[in-house]
Amino acid sequence: MPSINQNLTDDNRRHNNAPGETPGALLWRAANAWQRSLRRVLHELGLTQAQFALLDALSARAAASPPGDGANQRQLGTQCGMDVTMVSAVIRQLQRNGLVARRTGSDARSREVTLTPAGRRRVAVAAPKAAAVDVEFFAGLRQDQPAFAGALRLLLGLRPRVRAPSQKGL
Repeated sequence: MPSINQNLTDDNRRHNNAPGETPGALLWRAANAWQRSLRRVLHELGLTQAQFALLDALSARAAASPPGDGANQRQLGTQCGMDVTMVSAVIRQLQRNGLVARRTGSDARSREVTLTPAGRRRVAVAAPKAAAVDVEFFAGLRQDQPAFAGALRLLLGLRPRVRAPSQKGL
């Protein structure tokens, strides 16, 4: 009886996937290449990818919420795809750097996080640079970018984004 690894190897051969050319291996390589590009830009600003992700999430939340309304660490973790322990460690670093403030939330066990003015300034500089990395990195996908993003959302078990129907031809 063939092992599961043998079945997977046979399946890859049937689909003409050379070693290192499987969808998983290609996704891993693409993610690493994108991270290298983003890391370079963020390093110049004194940020890690995790720090930027949390600052960016807080910035988006601040834009959509009443002034001073923060997010708890669990919400941030869910939004950024990080576990709460990682979020807590990164938030402590951001707080030491003066980019976020933490206060007791509505539940005494939770901590609410908000951007400081320095944090708002840092993300205002970092966000367009990170967006430029995305534009350059994904340019080869051209009009297939929405389908690619949709496929990634599917793989991550996230709900698909519903797009308004095109008005062409009406």
